[in-house]
Amino acid sequence: MLRLKIILTTILLLHGSSYVVAQDYVPLVLNPKIGVNFSDLVVAESEQISGSAKMGWNLGFDIRYGTKFMWKGGVHFYSTGSAWQVADTSHSMNKLTAHQIKFPIGAGVKVLRIEYFNLWLFADGVLNYTIDVKHDVEKSYIEYPKTGLSGRLGLSMDLSRFTMELTFERSFTDLISEDLAARNRMVNLSIGLKL
Repeated sequence: MLRLKIILTTILLLHGSSYVVAQDYVPLVLNPKIGVNFSDLVVAESEQISGSAKMGWNLGFDIRYGTKFMWKGGVHFYSTGSAWQVADTSHSMNKLTAHQIKFPIGAGVKVLRIEYFNLWLFADGVLNYTIDVKHDVEKSYIEYPKTGLSGRLGLSMDLSRFTMELTFERSFTDLISEDLAARNRMVNLSIGLKL
């Protein structure tokens, strides 16, 4: 019985120590995240329409692979908001809220490593699928596409098992057509945990 306890204790200690050592060397990481975003609309060739950024939130996870160079993909739910106003009118701001699922796929490179701290630079292509759009203008005025593409540049920091990520994303797809052709831009700050 004592021999079994010693063997089990040794196995647990070896497993625990290998887990601590492996944190920097395991190339596959699951990274659940939650964050806040600020997005606004950039209206093409219009000085009459001004945009305003609104705050939203997001949650999801990424899968990362690599130790020096990183390949990554993920699935995230985003609630984003924007507003715009036509100049020289008494109309109030038109508000728009979108709920989307985003599928980022990209690559990155580790630019700094100090003890348990890593700094990554990365770029993603993002496929956006819109679940729901809420706005306070007539439905015929809004034509918000179900799918779209965007690009994202980011900076990610690992502190032991915790992550923090700052990204800038710009849409390649016109989000609203007819009278208002606009593309979304967004800044996002997320925190997460490496599993």
